[in-house]
Amino acid sequence: MSDFGQTIFVMSFFVVIVLTMVFSTFIYQEIKDPLANSTFATNTSRAAYAKFDSAWGIFDKAAIFIMAAMIAGVLITSFVIPTHPIFVIGNLLVMAVEVFVCFVLANAYYGITSVDPSLQLIALNTYPYSTAIIRHLPIISIVLSALNCIIMFSHGRKTEGMYG
Repeated sequence: MSDFGQTIFVMSFFVVIVLTMVFSTFIYQEIKDPLANSTFATNTSRAAYAKFDSAWGIFDKAAIFIMAAMIAGVLITSFVIPTHPIFVIGNLLVMAVEVFVCFVLANAYYGITSVDPSLQLIALNTYPYSTAIIRHLPIISIVLSALNCIIMFSHGRKTEGMYG
């Protein structure tokens, strides 16, 4: 049961990243018009603001790679965790807690983004991939935890001091 918290950390960190992206887009959209229409705005700054609008999609795709890298890290570290197959029952109980936490995280994300209709539009239109991942967060957690269990409890213990 050494993997307790790995999946929860990955999922909660991802939700925090996506919420940060949504809030930063919201703040940018709120201050963009006053900055672009102010007396100190130039044609160059207005062009920069227009180009920056197209850059938000890059953050959505970057979040996918962050999630994939974190999942790969969890699966790779589960190769070196010393365990015994007798602890699989405890690990299944931990999996239930992880899935519950992922349901709470997904509901919290939708609760926060539904406070303001513009936040909800930003989440759905600007970050569709990240929102889809959060929508399926409990399923991803189940699959990740199951793969983690399979990897951790399928290898035998070596006598040289290294596990694997």
